[in-house]
Amino acid sequence: MNLLTKFRREVTLRSQIFKSDAILTGGYIPLRILQFAGFFPFSITPQFCQSDRFHLTYHRPLYKSPSSLWLLVVILIPLVPMVISLFYVSHHYDIAVQEFSHGGVNTFLIVTISWEICSILCPAVARLHLLKNQKHFIRFWVGFRRLIDTLQISDDLHVANYLKNQERKFILHFLVQLCIAILDNATYLRYALCFEGALDGSSVLATVQELTFSFNGILTCFALHGLIYFVSSYELCLDQMIKSVGEKGKVGVRNILKFYAILDDHVAEFVQLFSIGLNFYVVYSLGNLLYVMYFLEITIHIEQYFLSFVNIGKLVVFTAYFYWLASCSSAVEEKSGRFCKMVRYAWSSNGWGGSGKVRRKNNQLDDNVVMCLGLEPIVIKNSVLDFNVRLLVSMIAVIATYLVIIFQFQAEDTA
Repeated sequence: MNLLTKFRREVTLRSQIFKSDAILTGGYIPLRILQFAGFFPFSITPQFCQSDRFHLTYHRPLYKSPSSLWLLVVILIPLVPMVISLFYVSHHYDIAVQEFSHGGVNTFLIVTISWEICSILCPAVARLHLLKNQKHFIRFWVGFRRLIDTLQISDDLHVANYLKNQERKFILHFLVQLCIAILDNATYLRYALCFEGALDGSSVLATVQELTFSFNGILTCFALHGLIYFVSSYELCLDQMIKSVGEKGKVGVRNILKFYAILDDHVAEFVQLFSIGLNFYVVYSLGNLLYVMYFLEITIHIEQYFLSFVNIGKLVVFTAYFYWLASCSSAVEEKSGRFCKMVRYAWSSNGWGGSGKVRRKNNQLDDNVVMCLGLEPIVIKNSVLDFNVRLLVSMIAVIATYLVIIFQFQAEDTA
């Protein structure tokens, strides 16, 4: 009987390890895409002898790390042709400005130049911040693996469906974004040839500048993949915790309170590590939404409906991508709040002492009671913003206000 019990425990333990490995392996695709986008200066080495886990490493000095070198190259790619173009092909855009600035040249230049600065500066700061904090991220990753390893998974089907759903979303977004980028660049090349009539040295240089600028924009569109993976994993943890409390009641609460505290600490470390990158990405998102909506209005006005279609596609995909992360953050806040309520309800039945009195040990509150009283929802926020769906709604409202102001200013712009 003892041997049978021991065997069952060993099988359960191996099954639990396999499940946690599956969750960790689910990060392989998003982190690879993030590495391709120049936002992940780490080597990703698959560990096939360990249930397909993968290992993250970073190298010093930087020239020994291809991922770090690629990150720096991505930062420099749009800068070099832009600096050259300022001195040699400053007249190249005159025709394009006249073509698209139907409501005023000054308004057009302000919007486009502001967006160019924003689209280069914000991703560069986010990349350099992560490059600077490589040691911090490795510590964070080790803590994340420990967190997943200690997660008590009770629903295999839910975990399997979660992993398949996330993998499909990551791949689908990657493919759709590439298709839109190809259409966007092909349309640009077509209009560049129409404006110039023939390609000379200045037009080739300007075209290279625009293509590198567009390439940087494409890569930036994948910047949230890693964050989505981590936040959605936190959501999965909360799903399993809620299920455990519902099935085991007070016994489940006793065993899971410490895990909730570990999860809370890990989310706080997540916010600390990615706070600056998130802030700059929000600024980038505001600039991107403003630029795309502004050009959508222009292309409709000049009856370039294919360009309008491309801009609508860019707007929808980018908004859906941002909403993906924001909705995961909101779900973490909502489900953690639900977990806190379930814990208090489970303890209030007889956990306060059976007759409404708080249980004490040696004239002190029981540790579990103290943890229950101190439970709060997990909120992904920093000193600047709360990252949830309400943030996206606020951003859209701000952009709509800016567009109204821009169009009013454009009406007065006679340049």
